[in-house]
Order: sequence, then C-alpha cells, then structure tokens
Amino acid sequence: MFQSIFSDWKTGSRVRSIGFLFLALFLVHFPLVRASAQQGGERPRVAYNIEVRLDPEKHQITGKETITWVSNAEEPVSDLLFHLYLNAFKNERTTLMTESPLARRGRSLRKGDWGYVDITSLHQVMSDAGSDGTRVDLKPSLAFIQPDDGNPWDQTVGQVQLAESVQPGQTVTVELEFEARFPHSFSRTGFHQDYLLAAQWFPKLGIYRTAREADRFPAPWNTAGWYCPQYHTHCEFASDFGTYRVSITAPSTHIVGATGKLQSPEVENQDGTTTWVFQQDRVHDFAWTADPQFLVEERTFDPLVPMEEFFSAEEEERFQKEKAWVMETLGLSSEELALRPVSVRLLLQPDHVNQAGRYLKAAMVGLRYYGIWFGAYPYETLTVVDPAFGAGATGGMEYPTFITTGSQFLVHPRGTRPEGVTLHEFAHQFWYGLVANDEFDEAWLDEGITTYTTSRVLEAAYPDRIQTTSYGSFDVGRTPILDLRPDLWSAEPLTTVSADWDKLHLSRLALPSSSILDYFRDLPFLNYLPDVPVHRWAGTRARFFDLEPGRAIRNRSYDFHDSEHYVRAVYVKAPLALMTLENMIGRPAFLKVLREYSARYRFGHPTGDDFLNTLNEVSGQDLSPFFVQMFDTTARVDFEVVSLSSREVSEFEGLFDEVQGDVGTRKTVGPKTFAEARQREKKRHGLMGFGGEEDTNSGASSGQYLNTFVVRRSGSLVLPVTVTYKVEGRDPMEKLWDAKEATLKYEFEDSGRLEWVYVDLMRKVLLDETLTNNVKYREPDKCAARRFSVDVLRWALNMLNFYSNFG
Repeated sequence: MFQSIFSDWKTGSRVRSIGFLFLALFLVHFPLVRASAQQGGERPRVAYNIEVRLDPEKHQITGKETITWVSNAEEPVSDLLFHLYLNAFKNERTTLMTESPLARRGRSLRKGDWGYVDITSLHQVMSDAGSDGTRVDLKPSLAFIQPDDGNPWDQTVGQVQLAESVQPGQTVTVELEFEARFPHSFSRTGFHQDYLLAAQWFPKLGIYRTAREADRFPAPWNTAGWYCPQYHTHCEFASDFGTYRVSITAPSTHIVGATGKLQSPEVENQDGTTTWVFQQDRVHDFAWTADPQFLVEERTFDPLVPMEEFFSAEEEERFQKEKAWVMETLGLSSEELALRPVSVRLLLQPDHVNQAGRYLKAAMVGLRYYGIWFGAYPYETLTVVDPAFGAGATGGMEYPTFITTGSQFLVHPRGTRPEGVTLHEFAHQFWYGLVANDEFDEAWLDEGITTYTTSRVLEAAYPDRIQTTSYGSFDVGRTPILDLRPDLWSAEPLTTVSADWDKLHLSRLALPSSSILDYFRDLPFLNYLPDVPVHRWAGTRARFFDLEPGRAIRNRSYDFHDSEHYVRAVYVKAPLALMTLENMIGRPAFLKVLREYSARYRFGHPTGDDFLNTLNEVSGQDLSPFFVQMFDTTARVDFEVVSLSSREVSEFEGLFDEVQGDVGTRKTVGPKTFAEARQREKKRHGLMGFGGEEDTNSGASSGQYLNTFVVRRSGSLVLPVTVTYKVEGRDPMEKLWDAKEATLKYEFEDSGRLEWVYVDLMRKVLLDETLTNNVKYREPDKCAARRFSVDVLRWALNMLNFYSNFG
C-alpha cells in the first residue's frame, strides 16, 4: 500500500486522501506497532519515498523525495527542520571541520574532495488540495540555522516555514528535489575511485519532541520542539522511526547494496543504468553503497537448519550450552527464544575474497548469540559491506540492516580481524538500531554497551583468538611485553614484581603522543611475542590507562573536544564500568537487565536514566550510587594491600594480668637473652630462611597467632570489594569491604599464620588503576625475580629471532 501512495511524484487526485491512506498503512502494520508499544516503543512517524540517480564520474547524485510526517506535537507545528549533513564537508569552516582534527577518521579533505547537498525545490502538498494537487513553494523560506554553536558557516541544519501549520495528530507532506556531491572517503561517508558509501546523504527530518519526551533529556534539548543537532566531529545520529522506499539508479557496471529488502530484481534501463529498489519499515535511517568491484556472497541464516559450513561440532556444542544457560537464566522456553531466518548479503572486495567465510561466519555468530541474549533480530535482511582499500574512513559504521566493516590483505588466522569489527557493528543493530538511543546526547549508551557486548560474544564464540597488530597490510600476532605481568585473570593470587606493569605505557613515560612513537611501540621485535593469548578485558584496561583522563562518560558527544577523551570515556571506560556492574550483581542478573532494557525500549529512544532505572528494577538493588560515580564523574580508584603480619601470641612482651577464678596473677613476658631477642626480631620481620638460624631454645610455641592486614583505597571512587586472605592449612577466606573508609585494618587470632592477602581476587573492579599492588605475601616469593628474568629473556630471544630473518 505504501508503494501506491507514493508512486506518483505529481500527486494529483491521491493527495486528497493521503491522510486516510497513511492511516490505512498504520493499520496494516498494527500488529507490529502494538507489539512494540508494549515494549515502550513508538509508532512510525515519518515515511520517505526517494528516487536518486548516481553519476559516478562526478561523485554526484540527483534526487526526488517525498516526506510524510505525522505530528506527535501537542500544539500546531509551523516549521520543519532538516539534517543536511553532507554540507559538513562543504568547506574548512563548518562545525565538523573546525572541531578536533584528530577525530576525522583518518584523513583530510583536498581540493576537489569537498561535498555538499543543495535542495533545489521544496513544496508543501496542501491538506485541502483538490484534484489539481495544490502545492505551495517553500524554498524561499529555507534558511540554515546553527542550534548548537552559532557557527554561521555551518549549513548542516535547514529550517523551512510551512505554508499551513500541521495540527496535532495530523499529517504534512512535502516534496523536494536535491542534488549532492560526496566528499572523498571521510568521516563515515564518501567515495574512493569507483567505490561509494552513501551515508547521511539525503535531506532528513529531525525529531520533534513533546514536552514530556524532552523532559527526559539534558539541556538544552529538554524543551518541546524540533531536535535537530548539527554535524559534529564526535556525534553520530538520531532520527525518528519510519518507513523508507528508495529507488537507486546507477551504472549497470555497479553492484548496489542498501538498507532494507530489495523489492524486485533490479531493472535494466536502456541508457546503460540499472535501478534498484529497496524498502524497509521501522528503521530510523537509510544508507547504501555502490562499487563495480564488489563480489557478492549470499547466505540464509536459518536457525532450524544445521550450519556445518560455519560451525564445527565443538562450536555447535558451545552455542547449545550457552543457549541452555540463557533459557534457564531467563526462564524462557526454546520456542520463546526462537530466532528468525535472515538473508545475509556480503559485498566483498576482490582482495579479501579469502575472508568471505570469516565475514559470513561472524554475521551468523552475531545473529545467534545476540539473538538469544537480547531478542531475535526482527528484520529479513542484513547487508555487510567490505569497503575498498583507501576508503577506510567509511568502514566500521552501522546503519539499519546495513553495516560497513573493514579488513586488510593478510589477516592472522587466529586474530579477530575481520570478526571483531563485524560483530561490533552488528551489535549496533540492537542498541543503535532497535533500541535507538540518542548517540548525540549519550554516545556511551550505544558505543559502551556495543563494545561490552562485542567482548562478550568474542569470548563466547572465539575463545582461542589472540590479539594482533598491523604493519601495512599484515597482521602480526602479539602479546605486549610492556603489559606482561602474572596472569591477572587467574582465580589464584600470584606473585607480583616491583615494577608497575599496569602503567608502563608510552603515555605514562611522559612521551608525547605521535604516530611515529605508536609505530615503534607496536614493533614486534620491541614489544610483542607471537601467539600468546591475552584476556580481552586486559587489552581494554591497557587502552584505558594509555589514554589520559578526561570528561565523565555521560556527556553530550560534541562536549568531548578531544578524540582521546571521547574514546577513553565512550569506548573504553564505559564497557569497563558495565563489566564492573556485571561483576557486582552477577552475569545472570546483568543478562536479565540487558534483555529487559532491549525489550522494554525496542523502538523507544531511551536515555541513560532509563537504563539505570532498568538496572535497579531488574537487579533488585539500588545501584545508583555506584552508577553515578562511574558514569557521571571522573572519580578514580586504586586498591592496595598496605601491610600484613602474623605474630605468635607468645611473642608479645610486657606485663599481662591473668585471672583464674577469684585469683589474679601478673606475668612478665620477654626475651631472656640478647640472642633470643635477636632471633625473635628476625622471625617478626620475615628474615628467617635468608641466612638466619632457628633458635631451638626459644621456648615452646603457644600455637596461636595474631594476624593483621591493612588495605587501602586511593581515589574517590567508592566501590565494594572482597578482600581474600589465606591462613596456612586453611582454604582462603573472604571479607566484604564497602570501601567507604579509605583504610581497613583487620585483626584476628588463629592457630595458623597469615600467608597472603588479596584485594579483589576475582578482578571484579576493572577500573582499579593498578592491579599489581592488590596482593601481598607474608614472606617474599623468590620466584618473582625468576619470572621477571624469564620475561626479559623471552623478549631478547624474540628480538634476535626477528633480526635473524634478515640474515
């Protein structure tokens, strides 16, 4: 029915009944809308019908567009606001170009690379139009506004005054024509040679927020009206859910992929072009790509059909175990956890043809694991785009049902390229795409949760993968020597060395940040060992401490004026904080939180407060104090075992009163000779066994020890931790410390001596700045020096091995 409404650009007699037909469209989709509404979702507010033609030689498009918007306002609306994001690439004085140059995804624009979008005609179709289809020209009222920064050179937001205000609940239709030129691959969009990613390419309505909706957001966007931010360096995008029908005409030599489902086989035109038509309901954006070099690989994800092509028997068994655990944890049946068939289309560069299976498998992994964790992927299609070499700035992006990834010519067989970026961008389908949080106001709510879930799925589906680093087009397996330390993720405490390995990074050595230093830091003969697995969260922590502290996690994306601070808060600290919350309440409870959040706000545009409320409600705990500290402040924390001692009770000297019945006595305790006193001091300070001699005449042991340890919290981030301690001959014991006081001193008598103390043995607080001071032993472990020597020897052998290849 949607096609029939918008099939004619000259609307004619159909305009009279467009409101009725749009209502009919809503009723056709009512079951989906009703199911979504039960989850807090919204009904589609906008419909786009777009026809566009590509000129690949000029990297230009010309298009026609009909937009129908159903007003959700509580008052008449007299204007419309449009995103005109390609104008961000128009000159060097736009807001995007004047903000942090470090965040421009890898390159600068040159002469001839600039992009723009011009609206060449704009008309409102009048609601009372007769059969002649009265249309009022709105183009004279088009003006550029700058609601964020007042930059007069920024033209990424356009405002038009309507000829007739749209009343609450009523519909307004506008028709426009536009032409646009794409920049060279830059900041999420653009071309490189014959390859094109068309993202943020068409005039798109902003979001109209009612007073009730706006009140959930921070200032200055907490008032009713249009919400239509400019294009900033760090911002991504937020739009209303709607229905898209897009017709793309490109040279017949090009392969085209896009958001949504291809409506029919492409149509060959007589002028050497082909027209592709895509349609998708309930999405909030549309992107497409074209390239004559694409190789097309298509597979169907069918949860009811075995996928031996992608999964070994061991991998299948691992997934089935995870599914059984999810069913038990969530209390859902296999039918309630059922997934849906999805057509997966991979558009691959020829130089990556040997990676097709890895791309497709990653997509299948995402559909499986994310589906059982957060709810089935609801769309029929998923398009995975492998960008051309030289167009890396268009890689690693997410759009509804459409993701761009990235790889290189040679990849390590046990690395996570291209799987990592594919799974990350597909995870966005759930948080950016379906939940549809606002990446402009709260980028962490998308990128933080997405990064956390990416790490989770890599752990579950690719447990044997290693970290890699790149040199040109080569992947090298590595373990960072500068990060080498005892296995921090073991369940057993291990000996530490004196060096503070957690902080031994270039930035901590006061060396400036530069690509040259980064290159030498990553050279394998200086810093890496091949094929040694490293826990994924250890790598995330290393990134966290490599970057300097900045703003709090919960900030508007354009308030991060430095890309390092943005990355540290949104991509690194946020997932570490989420993992810390999971550790506090347990994985089963945290899965329930994310499952409920995903279901409750599917199609719903939630806020960080909505996430916090879900977290508290589902967990049954008030986690607000911890959440606020981690997400709203830059508070830091470092736990440390300051000291521990174990003294035999009989060793205490002085006058002791003893009462037995009604008789009191006083006893003097102390060394009888100088030799005995010297021997006792050696034992107290742990010097026995290092040249001292036991005094066999020191008297009988009392068999009781006073054990004491002191732990300390540095920094203002207060998180509860478990202090684990071990007495000889006993299993480890635990003491929960709320850490509200900066220091905890604990004393107890026992028949055994205290051997070691460990703060946060299970590594639950991933924001703890230094992990090597979390453990202390009563007696030094001579293995520490040996371990350090072995690490240095391995580094030397690795370096010699590298240089021997040049002999």
